[in-house]
Amino acid sequence: MMSNYKDCHEKNYQEVRKLCKKVRKSTKDINLRLDKKSLCDWLVKEKVPTSSSCNKKTYQEVRTLCKTLRKSTNDINLNHDKKTLCNWLVKQSTQPSLPHQTEPISCNERPYKEVQRLCKKLRKNTKDINLNSDKKTLCDWLFKNNHPETATIVNNQTLRWTHNMPYEILLGMIRKTYKRYIRCCDESGAVLKRGAQFRYGLDSQYGDIMFVMNNTSWWQDKRGYDVRTNNITKRPMLGHVFKDNFATYDGENIKTIDSRLLEEANNYTYRSPNVSGDGTECMTVDNNGLSWCNTQLHLSENIDFKHVDFVLAPRWIVDDSNINIPHRDLLIKVLTNKLPKLKDLNGKFVLYGPSSIHEHYQWFNPGYVHMEDYYPTLKRNLYKEYGSTARDNNPLGNSSNMAVSTIAFTAAEKIYMTRTTNLAEKRLRT
Repeated sequence: MMSNYKDCHEKNYQEVRKLCKKVRKSTKDINLRLDKKSLCDWLVKEKVPTSSSCNKKTYQEVRTLCKTLRKSTNDINLNHDKKTLCNWLVKQSTQPSLPHQTEPISCNERPYKEVQRLCKKLRKNTKDINLNSDKKTLCDWLFKNNHPETATIVNNQTLRWTHNMPYEILLGMIRKTYKRYIRCCDESGAVLKRGAQFRYGLDSQYGDIMFVMNNTSWWQDKRGYDVRTNNITKRPMLGHVFKDNFATYDGENIKTIDSRLLEEANNYTYRSPNVSGDGTECMTVDNNGLSWCNTQLHLSENIDFKHVDFVLAPRWIVDDSNINIPHRDLLIKVLTNKLPKLKDLNGKFVLYGPSSIHEHYQWFNPGYVHMEDYYPTLKRNLYKEYGSTARDNNPLGNSSNMAVSTIAFTAAEKIYMTRTTNLAEKRLRT
């Protein structure tokens, strides 16, 4: 019987997937591509009934569930009456569970067709690898190419890359005064500032529009930009300016970078309103959950909106009718998904934060030249405090023009966490 997480943990990944497939009633119940812990949690917590829910099932349903969960015929006799079977099922849910453990999944544990699909996705041409090769050969090829999703895969937390911008830039895109993509370069191809930048996790600075990217490998074949030398690189450039750990995503660096991203994802949680920092904390082991310490991705290519999963937009733009901002009616129609102005972003806008502009921001850069036009009722001297959402610019400086408030960022975090499946159960830091 699979009485707790330990029993499930002892099964291999494919056994757990098959068990979930057998137990679930529809594909909506559980995604079979989730990591083993998530699958086991679903099996133990969701499919093992309580006493009351078990009694509502038919006798045959209860027998089927017992047959699915037991390890051998000695665990429970399926010919027992319904009450006895239910008591046995309920007993399984009362067993103590083990704490989460990172469970490595090898390429050899994956289905053959899944390995074939991965090879097809990664190879550059048909000469690289024959997809009809046996699974061991395919796995060996994947391992040899050092791809992060191959030979040994740690199925644990993953984050979404994000990109923040002030809403004035989005408005410019809607009105076609700005190009419609996440920009790295000018029209001549010259890289602007640090290229197209993305944070691993959600940032509270740089803008009130937050693009959350698809949880795919969309970025891995893009050209990068080395912010130290101002040179374009053939592969993506990842690192953190305060940590001085930039590296291109290729060769031996791939495993090192993947390990770093995994660690950041595992440590990621809701940010406490009681923390603050100036950037020096990024160079320590514990950065108090300040995501501005997380890895940045620098690309030297303009990034299409087709790679965007959803966009977080300030609720006050829609709700705060007392505020006079440029083209507000147009903005409202786009942000409420009623006017399809931006290809690949239609229907992807999600409102977040308070209904009042005065509660949405923590800090503005005194040099932000467009503040009076787009944030007309806010006074600079009232919004200069640093804190949990605004990094102190002393002594390391800060290139951000703004930071959203704690209440706004917490609202954005909840949406980000909920929509990033494996982060949904994270708890608030105290």
